[in-house]
Amino acid sequence: AEAKRRVSAMPRALTPCGVFDGVESVTLELEAEGSIFYTTDGSYPGSASIPYTGAIEIDKTCVIRAVAVEDGALASDALTLTYIINEGHCLPVISLVLDDWKSFSKVYTAGWRGPRYGANLSFFEEGGSFSMDCLAELKGWTSRSLPKKSLGVSFKGVTGGMLQYDLFGNGITE
Repeated sequence: AEAKRRVSAMPRALTPCGVFDGVESVTLELEAEGSIFYTTDGSYPGSASIPYTGAIEIDKTCVIRAVAVEDGALASDALTLTYIINEGHCLPVISLVLDDWKSFSKVYTAGWRGPRYGANLSFFEEGGSFSMDCLAELKGWTSRSLPKKSLGVSFKGVTGGMLQYDLFGNGITE
């Protein structure tokens, strides 16, 4: 078999992700070169996932992940889209989606510090938002034995850049 020398471009969302209140549903449309495959449970998609054949109606909070697959190319990186539907939030919302959540869950419940895991962090607040790939890892020392643990996320070097967002409202955006 001939080696695949390129990677398919990631699908594009024609419907932005975000927080939606007072709606019956949100219609998600995607586009890409080649075929698109997606999941609705946050798991990493592949060619055995649900084939995208048209608009997806979303009527409850969920994470959609999609990849594009072209003939003669490897599958794209996953596009991660978080849709918060009719949850009535009055504070900013964070969605953390891990590529390997089963392994991370084992580390989290065991309370020992494990490796960094590929993830996507989405942040939604009134007047702004971002969604960016990152690395997530269990942090803290004594808190690891407690039910709630400290998590760390790192953006630098994961996507070729740094997070550019005034997350703390103090004018610092990097």
